[in-house]
Amino acid sequence: MKAFLTGVGGQRVCDTKYLYVKLDITDVKAVDKAISEIKSDIVIRCAAWQDALARYLKEIR
Repeated sequence: MKAFLTGVGGQRVCDTKYLYVKLDITDVKAVDKAISEIKSDIVIRCAAWQDALARYLKEIR
């Protein structure tokens, strides 16, 4: 299965061994183009993904 992750810019999930494409999710034509070129089986939007524990620990230190 091939996954296309969006919204991962600046998150620890980003890894240079994977293809990174800068994409404006509000640009419908760009999104359609990226999805059709990548030919993924699934699209996962990660922009709201937070590391709540790390954030909490940072706040209490």
